[in-house]
Amino acid sequence: MDLRFAAFRVLFEAEWIYLDSHWRPREGKTRLRWAVVKNASALKIWETSWAGDSVVTGIFLPDILRHPTVLILGGYDGDRVVAGGVLNWSESVIGLSNVFAVTGDLGESYAGCLTAAVDRLPALPIVGYEAGDALVAAHQLGFRSVGRLSIWVKEID
Repeated sequence: MDLRFAAFRVLFEAEWIYLDSHWRPREGKTRLRWAVVKNASALKIWETSWAGDSVVTGIFLPDILRHPTVLILGGYDGDRVVAGGVLNWSESVIGLSNVFAVTGDLGESYAGCLTAAVDRLPALPIVGYEAGDALVAAHQLGFRSVGRLSIWVKEID
């Protein structure tokens, strides 16, 4: 659907991705230590890494850490957060979002988040959306594209 007639513009485009519930981690060690972010100060550090050069605005509020169906994951190199992602789930699916890698190794970030899902959650399909290098990394781990996604925003005068 083209919404330009109503003063909208495309903010970004991506692909919906899907991984069946039978995925298992490959053998081998990751160089990162993966852990659940559990407190407000750790969340602020995580968000700063996630944002990169962007200005951190407190998008991830501490209340999210108490949500029973959300896990925020950090990949640590020593005490530094260098990778991460967010898992959320329902009775039928696990959502994976906000996957990032400070070092650029999105494959390791995806693998760490997926391993955390397998270790902590029921065997459910995993879904999300990605574009660019993140889409390539997801495909390399077994995700398949299942549709296009366009996010539109209203132009403000």
